[in-house]
Amino acid sequence: KNKFLEMNKSSPIECGMNPLSLPHSPFSLHFFLICILFMIFDVELALLIPFPLSLFNNLSMFYLTIMIFLLIIVLGVMYELIMGA
Repeated sequence: KNKFLEMNKSSPIECGMNPLSLPHSPFSLHFFLICILFMIFDVELALLIPFPLSLFNNLSMFYLTIMIFLLIIVLGVMYELIMGA
């Protein structure tokens, strides 16, 4: 019976975490950073969707706003690539 318990302790549980590690550290910082980056880019893209509806109001302001948002998105992607995310 003891050998069976040792075998189960050395196998990962359902979430894939090693059960022999500390119980207070199953938090993946890399996964958290990817989630935060996804949320930032998701909000930026959600803000870009209604802009074509305002195209007829002020064309120069429309292009300026779109360019600023796209610049932020491109700089963010470049930063991710440089940092190895």
